[in-house]
Amino acid sequence: MFKNRLPIQIFRQKHICSSFLFLNNNRNYNNNNVRSFKQYSTTATATATTTATKTTINNNNNNRFFSPKTNISIKMNTTLSFNAKAVIVDSLDDQVMLEAANKIKSGGLVSFPTETVYGLGANAFDTDAVLSIFTAKGRPLTDPVIVHLQNSVKQHQQGQEAPGQLLTHYAPDIQAYILKDIITDDQNNNSNLNSNNSNNSNNNNNNNNNIEYKLSECVFVDFGKNLNDSLQSKFLAYRDLSSNNQVLEAANCLFSTLRWSESVQDAKIILLPDLRSDKTKSLEHSDAVFDRIYRAASGKTAIVNNKMIRRNTRLRQEYLYRKNLEGKEKEVYEKKRKIKKALNEGKPIPSELIDFEFNARNEIEMDGESDRKVNIDDEYARAGIADPKVFITTSRDPSSRLVQFSKELRMLFPNATKMNRGAHVIKDIVEACRANDVTDLVIAHEHRGEPVGLVVSHMPYGPTAYFEIVNCVMIHDIQDAPPASLAYPHLIFNNFTTPLGERTETILKYLFPVPKDDSKRIVTFSNNSDYISFRHHLYEKDGHKNVLLKEVGPRFELKLYKIQLGTVDQNEADIEWVYKPYMNSTKNRVFL
Repeated sequence: MFKNRLPIQIFRQKHICSSFLFLNNNRNYNNNNVRSFKQYSTTATATATTTATKTTINNNNNNRFFSPKTNISIKMNTTLSFNAKAVIVDSLDDQVMLEAANKIKSGGLVSFPTETVYGLGANAFDTDAVLSIFTAKGRPLTDPVIVHLQNSVKQHQQGQEAPGQLLTHYAPDIQAYILKDIITDDQNNNSNLNSNNSNNSNNNNNNNNNIEYKLSECVFVDFGKNLNDSLQSKFLAYRDLSSNNQVLEAANCLFSTLRWSESVQDAKIILLPDLRSDKTKSLEHSDAVFDRIYRAASGKTAIVNNKMIRRNTRLRQEYLYRKNLEGKEKEVYEKKRKIKKALNEGKPIPSELIDFEFNARNEIEMDGESDRKVNIDDEYARAGIADPKVFITTSRDPSSRLVQFSKELRMLFPNATKMNRGAHVIKDIVEACRANDVTDLVIAHEHRGEPVGLVVSHMPYGPTAYFEIVNCVMIHDIQDAPPASLAYPHLIFNNFTTPLGERTETILKYLFPVPKDDSKRIVTFSNNSDYISFRHHLYEKDGHKNVLLKEVGPRFELKLYKIQLGTVDQNEADIEWVYKPYMNSTKNRVFL
């Protein structure tokens, strides 16, 4: 009777299940009709629910019948009077297994604790085969896996290699990864894992998650003392499955080690060993243990970049320190400016600044009207070293007039590239600009077919200036306009006197490369009451003294209304300056 049946081992998520279910060789018959597993499971659930109340309970036998769907758990004697769903046995003895087979035969029906049953034979330890079945059925990896075994001896062997956890999915609250390598400051281009093959590591970097965690936040499960001794003490917790590379020893303690790892207090990530490395993949039965580790990590591998964590922490501290200095220097500058203004106008020094003036009198007298940077960070430090690379686009669904305006902007800026906006979002455009070493992103906006806005965003980290466009006249609207020249233009900036004006001049100036002395092309930005008039000319000498100007176009006025310390996609970036027309005396103030 036992030879006519195949043992089946079920492994469940998040707890040990050492139960063994038995299934007829020819699957299941109901009135001589073969039933699928799914149909059969549904039938068994209904049958067990309706017949359980007719069962006589006998406590003389320790074997139990268990229904995972209806939560029925009833102790039965060996003669069954209803359709049992499953038999749970606590021993691998052949006599016990034979008795269990008799009970299944008497019951007639068997159910499994999953909607879709996966039957795996010789491919039980083949990771690719297992994943292909899950992919074909469209099921998540959290589903249980049922492995068909040939006989009780094979079942006993695999039970020793994978006690209660063969091909199970381990899903604790803490994320788990298979560790490929650890990058630290003192690594010197060598791996911190003794079994890591540098060539394999480099080849597989594209498939690994590069995660940034402090080692003091990680729990590391090792195998065969794979981790360098100098790093063991840096982890929050460390445990070796087998210090002498014994696979069976690792299999027996793996499940308890996984449970221990998720119970470590303050742990943020669990790192598991890679048993497919050159050092361990040749060991007997290592594939079985690796398969359980693979499912424990949901197939995810990672490289822990501890060096990047330290670097980011240092950069963050430096940035906060510099921002703090920037605020203090700005406060001191404003105090000096108020004192100088009061002295120049013959007014008394404000009472709250008298002590400051007394202590800093000599310093104030020595301070000249030298240029003062708005920010400590110089976003244009590399300006002049290499020619700017400008990327021009428009808002979505542009009109033909806005498209024409963007084409004229491309002719205006040397080394500029124009791209149709299409369905691209701003974030993707900015990332593409950074990846291609673009220095500035220019975006043109319109209202009812008329260009009304211009955004200039400096790459890779800002700033971004927002302008309103007024009275735009394009090239084809200018009579007798000469053909546009592609030579680098000379720049004229007029009446940018305030710190904000100098900041605006810097943003616009570095859209153009350094021209040659003999260039005949001129671009003018002239500020008048905070309206920046833009003109584009070619000049010719008429004799020794006279110069003829020919307007090329386009022609328009710009009005600055915002500068932010970031790129155009960063909505959370700090605002450096914004125009506020509702404030008192704004109409009488000149900002640029």
